Order: sequence, then structure tokens, then C-alpha cells
Amino acid sequence: MKIPSLLLCIAFALSCVASVSALQAVTGTITTNQILQDLQDLGPAKVYLNGGQYVAYVEEDGAFSFSNVPQGSHVLSVVSNLYQFDLIRIDVSPTGIMASLTHPGTSWNRQGPPILTPLEMRPRGKFDFFLPREGFNPWSLLSNPMLLMSGFSMIMFFVMPKMMANLPEEVQEEAKGRREEMPQMPQMPDISQGLANWFAPQAPAKASGKRN
Repeated sequence: MKIPSLLLCIAFALSCVASVSALQAVTGTITTNQILQDLQDLGPAKVYLNGGQYVAYVEEDGAFSFSNVPQGSHVLSVVSNLYQFDLIRIDVSPTGIMASLTHPGTSWNRQGPPILTPLEMRPRGKFDFFLPREGFNPWSLLSNPMLLMSGFSMIMFFVMPKMMANLPEEVQEEAKGRREEMPQMPQMPDISQGLANWFAPQAPAKASGKRN
């Protein structure tokens, strides 16, 4: 009865050793390039595994590390307020670590270009949150339909009398007759005069009864 229990203890110890040996350390450094010429300009930055499941802080010299990363595939990303970094795929196995370049939406069955370890992360772009103020473009006025209608009305206001004056007298008489035959639009009541009469004090009515 003691031998099976001893074998179970040995098997459990071996499984614990195997699980511990499967854990690997992922280390790297953020280095400078033409975009980031001084690490002091990096500002606060963190390194995430799997979107924040594991977090590592960037030291003053740009170094970062994850001590116990379990076996499997992970995505490493550098979170910075000013600079943009590539995503790195980390494949951890009992034999070591493999790193490769990846992109959002890439399947786990596809691996990108391999990257040497320890990692050397360089920014590939800088965020620009300030957009220049758009200048005034006079041609943009032509895209405004209200201004186009107003301009056309002004042109017709000055051009129509000259066009009518150049027409033959018979055409002018015919157009005049048509205008006279058209029904007259009812005149709109004078709102200002109506309001004035409404608020004006009324004179007292005179008594109409006869004296006895």
C-alpha cells in the first residue's frame, strides 16, 4: 500500500516541476530611433500581455520584464500616450520563447516575421492629437446652396428688366396682359397695426339713454 502512495507523490512532484519549468521570463528594452531620440521623451509607458492580463512597467533605461509567463501564445503591446509600437506575438514553450511581429485580427495559425529575443521595441509612429486649423477657402462658398440661390436672385433682379426692355413691344404687351389676368394674392394683414390697436387704451363708451 505504501508503493502506490509513493508513486503518486513522485508523479505530483514531477508535474509541479514540469509546470514550473514551462514558465518563462519575457524581457525586452525600448530603444531609441529617429522617432524617439531620447527615452526621457517617452513619458509614462507600460507593457501589456494579452491586453492587460500581465503588466510590466518600463524603467528609466527602457527595460521591462515578465518573470513568470505561462506556456502558450500571448500578445505583447506597449501602451504609451505619445508613441505607437508594433504588436508582438510571444509563443512560450518548455524549450524557450519565440517572438514574431503580428497585427490586429491575425489568426493564431499565421505567424509574422520572427523577432530576436530579448525584445528591442522601437516606436513606429507618434500620436498627433492637435489638428491644424482649417484656413478660409473662398471656393467653399460656391458649395453653399443658400448663397447660390441668393446670387442667382440678385443677378435676375438686375438682368430681367434689361431683358424685358429688349423684347418686342408685342411680347411686352402680351406679358403685361398676362400679369393683369393673374389673380391677385390677398394682402396679408398688418400685424404691427393689429398689435397696436389691441394694446391701445380704449375710449369709454358714451351713454345713449335719454333724460326724463
